[in-house]
Amino acid sequence: MVELNKNISNELVTGDRLLSNKPCFVHSVTMCAEEDKKGWAYIRNGHDSSGAIALEMLQESGREKPFNYSPPLYMSKGLFVDIKQRVTSILVQWETDPAFQKK
Repeated sequence: MVELNKNISNELVTGDRLLSNKPCFVHSVTMCAEEDKKGWAYIRNGHDSSGAIALEMLQESGREKPFNYSPPLYMSKGLFVDIKQRVTSILVQWETDPAFQKK
């Protein structure tokens, strides 16, 4: 039996969204673009679209694949998904930094 990590969150995002206002680790990101288009989005280290760009994603439709990070990407100021254009959804898997999790 596979044991799941209870501290890892998954969120399917379809518009700009703050996923974490605390430091966290990004384990995986998968982006889906509109049909016959190339999607574009940022994963930002911060609380809004002014946060530092940690990851720029460009993805053609039909070529979706997860980007897994080992070690995970550390976001010291939070995690914000900033969809720029032609993106239908982004699946993000992240974990709040254990030092900032509620006990």
